Parts: sequence; C-alpha cells; structure tokens
Amino acid sequence: MAESRHFTKLKKKHSKAQISIDFIAGFGIFIMVVGYVLYTAMMIFPKYYEQSNENAIREEAWTLSVNVMDYLRGSTAIDDQSLASLSGCRIYHYFDDPTTIEDNLSRANYTYFKNRFNVDGSNDFRILVKSSPVVMTDYAKGRNKTGNMTIDGVEYMFELFNATSLEYDAVSISDGSTVVTADENDTVSLGKYTLNIDNIDSKGKFLIMGLEDPSINCGKHIPMTGINSKVRRFTTYNKWITAVDVVYW
Repeated sequence: MAESRHFTKLKKKHSKAQISIDFIAGFGIFIMVVGYVLYTAMMIFPKYYEQSNENAIREEAWTLSVNVMDYLRGSTAIDDQSLASLSGCRIYHYFDDPTTIEDNLSRANYTYFKNRFNVDGSNDFRILVKSSPVVMTDYAKGRNKTGNMTIDGVEYMFELFNATSLEYDAVSISDGSTVVTADENDTVSLGKYTLNIDNIDSKGKFLIMGLEDPSINCGKHIPMTGINSKVRRFTTYNKWITAVDVVYW
C-alpha cells in the first residue's frame, strides 16, 4: 500500500510537470504566432497605406486637372480672359518674404485659386501652361522643305534643311527682310515671343517650337520627397498646341 501511494504521488508530480511543459510550449508557440502576425502586419500595412494614399493623390490630381481645364476653356480652346486671370497666380516660394507686396500678392492669388479649384487645405498644386507652335513644311524648295506661320501679326517662312547630315537638322526663319538660322534646342525671338526649337523632324515634315517661358506658372515648388501625381492635358491657344500640366501632392 505504501508503495502504491508513493507511485501515485510520483505520477501526479509527473502529470503536473508535463502540464507545465505543455503550457510553456503552447504559450511559446502562441507568442511566436502573435509575433509573426504583428511583424507581417507591420510589413504589409504601410505598403497598403502608401498605395491607398498614392491612389487618392492620383484621383485628386485628375479631378483638379478637370477643374482647371473647365476654367480655362471656352470650348475646345483656351479663353483669353481665363488665361489672363489664372496667369495672376504665380510661383509660390516657401522662402518668399511675407513683408513684400509682390510675395503677399502671390500668396493671395494662390490661396484664391486653391479655393476656386476645391483643393484641400493640406494639399498643394502646381499648374504650368505652355504653348507650342507646330509648322507643317509641306512645300518642297529643292531638297529643302518650307512652311509658313503668322506669329504676333507677322508671317514667317520656315525652311528646313540638312546642315551636318543627310537628315533635316536645321531651320532658317525669314520675315521677308531678315533671316535667322537655328538648330534644334536653339532659341529664337519672333515678335514678342521667345521660342525654343524643340524638334526638327528628321524627314523635314514639321517643326515644333515651344515658348521659353510658360504662359502660366502657378502654385508651389514641387517637393523633392513625398508622393505627387502629374496629369498632362492638351488643348489649343492662338491655334497653337498647348499642354496643361497639373501636379498635385
């Protein structure tokens, strides 16, 4: 009987020890699972949040671009009065001097259009409008190709030719009394406009120029870091192809 009671006590101690080991092992596995879930959540959730924020910024940029185009266009072209109004909104520098009249005016105009376009107070934007005259050179003058365009009330003749290769890579521009020649990426002054030679078609079919300074440069400087979204839309102004870039962040 004594041996039986002693055996029973040993068995109970062994059972308690086994329960303790099982509990510790189970609890350890539970902690490992919880830790893994938390680690996975910490790795995945920020990516989902960032993607969600990026999608929201992209949608807001698209909405802002629609509002800007509705404001600028009379039908399919930019309206002069709307362009003149929006051109009052200039680039807004973070380091502007708030004590100067010009900088205060820039801030006031930016704030006005921010409200006008229903931009949230915590977000910002940049709007650039730049026109590009396109000259079609459909008339052959020997090997050279020529085309005409009226700029600032003066009719100019544009003649594309090959200066250094078999492809067309240069242009001469004449107003009937003076002639200037330019290569791609050069700048020329035609009337009140300063234009870049953006692209000379290698086959001589067309010439694309662009205003050196945009018609509109409204908003803040685009931050170097953070999420932003850009939408480019096209319309016409003075029969020139005009790109409207809207950046939102």
